[in-house]
Amino acid sequence: MNVLLINGSPKGDASNSMRLASAFLDGMRDAMPDIGLRTMAVSTADISPCKGCFACWSKTPGECCMHDDMTGVLKSEKWADVTIWSFPLYYFGVPGPLKTLIDRQLPTMLPFMVERSDGVGNGAHPSRFDRSNKRNVLISTCGFYTSKGNYDAVTGMFDHICGRSNYETVFCGQGELFRVRELRGKTDPYLIVVRQAGREFAAAGAIGAETRGRLSEPILPKETYEAMADASWGIDKDVAAGKAEQSGQGGKARASAPQALAFTRQMALLYNPKSYSGTLRVIEMDYTDIGEVYQISLTEQEATVVEGRAATATTVIKTPFELWQRIARGEIEGSQALGQGLYTVEGDFSLMLHWDSVFGTGDGSSDSATVRKSSRPAARPPLMLASLLPLTVFWACVPIDATLGSMVVLGVCALEPLLLHRHELTVYDDISMAMASLLALAMLAGVGNLWAQPASYLLFGAMWAASCATSVPFTAYYVKALYGGDKALGNPLFMSCNRILTLAWAAVFALNAVVAQVLASTPAHAYSGLVVSGLSLLMGLFTKWFQGFYPAWVAAGRPSPLKG
Repeated sequence: MNVLLINGSPKGDASNSMRLASAFLDGMRDAMPDIGLRTMAVSTADISPCKGCFACWSKTPGECCMHDDMTGVLKSEKWADVTIWSFPLYYFGVPGPLKTLIDRQLPTMLPFMVERSDGVGNGAHPSRFDRSNKRNVLISTCGFYTSKGNYDAVTGMFDHICGRSNYETVFCGQGELFRVRELRGKTDPYLIVVRQAGREFAAAGAIGAETRGRLSEPILPKETYEAMADASWGIDKDVAAGKAEQSGQGGKARASAPQALAFTRQMALLYNPKSYSGTLRVIEMDYTDIGEVYQISLTEQEATVVEGRAATATTVIKTPFELWQRIARGEIEGSQALGQGLYTVEGDFSLMLHWDSVFGTGDGSSDSATVRKSSRPAARPPLMLASLLPLTVFWACVPIDATLGSMVVLGVCALEPLLLHRHELTVYDDISMAMASLLALAMLAGVGNLWAQPASYLLFGAMWAASCATSVPFTAYYVKALYGGDKALGNPLFMSCNRILTLAWAAVFALNAVVAQVLASTPAHAYSGLVVSGLSLLMGLFTKWFQGFYPAWVAAGRPSPLKG
């Protein structure tokens, strides 16, 4: 299949519509990897307006008297099986340069009058070449919240050119969102659907009804999008309409809001009321480099922005405005910047842990490649239980009955990979199962009665401690999924917190070894498992507290004892 992609946007490669066209092409390649592709950008092409001389009909039939880039365009159209027209909606039509290209299609038509059979207009001109196997796709974005009712002029023109409904369309409202990197968490899922549309078109010649329905869904709710669009201009509606009250300073109305205010308002418009915690939360944005302070109040219904410190803030974010913009654009991870001390957070830190759910932006890391279907389901994140279970069973069962307990341990180690086959297993899981199995075999052989129990704690603790010398400490493997997956491993705050906890747990296991050794020769030997379990429970409570305390401590600008 040969495809001609015509980029009709004056913005060229920066076109929002081209992002959709590229996703559509990716989908076509998913279905047909050997697609032949030619692209042409109208913005850089040398195409003069049609003179209306009709020389291409009489003096030089089928050939324009002007020799410019249009000659190559017409040849590519004959070569292509599919022509994709990518363009933004300009004043309810196609951009001027693209209309010039369309006007120059006249050499492809014969001058004779014929009647149409599709009910479009009155009269037509037949094509000079067979178009029966030619297909066309229109891909376009517009600035309104929906495409519905805004493409009448475009579809009317292409009904005449291609025949009524004899072409596919992907018309997308809210097109300006695609240029905002801060909103990739919202726009990338839409591009995934566009890619699916391309796959269906290549495979079946049409976009399926379900996919078309998903394409028609707005990316953001109407009220949210229109409020964001209005705020993006940094101009007060009343001022623009000449209705604003005169200020007391020289009688001049305030002409525009600061860029930071417009940015903060847009951020607030993404607030997800479903995340309401039951109490009023006030986020104070202190942009330290420009001396601007704004507060965002999060209520059950909405988020509102006020200038200055109008209320007592529950969370204070002190950051350079330029840095916060970079974070929003995805140029730097917010958690990474926080760990590096580039900004600070005071007050309720729990809000930062759930920022994406509160403001509903997602992480912006979606890739349209993820729509490719895999032959096997992706593994679920690893479970710390997989590493703890074999030795926990050893510690609990062996002191009560060495033989039966050891057999239970071997059974658990044999069944664990089967029971957790849907989860990713780490090297620590394998080491833990190997240690528990070897210790159980030693007990069954009658050679581990005195040393196996304390040795198990020492070996397990040594594994935890040794992991701190690697790039990823033990606990980080198991909790990273709760903090964005592998990207959390690049967060110094996350890594230092996990190194501290991993070392602390290693120390507890060493203490457990001492306790087990002391109790080994006493009547309380059978209860050593319960004693060390109590110590582990206390450490578990400490871990839960530390996970909340430590990030808030460092986020407030206080020193960290370790660096990730």
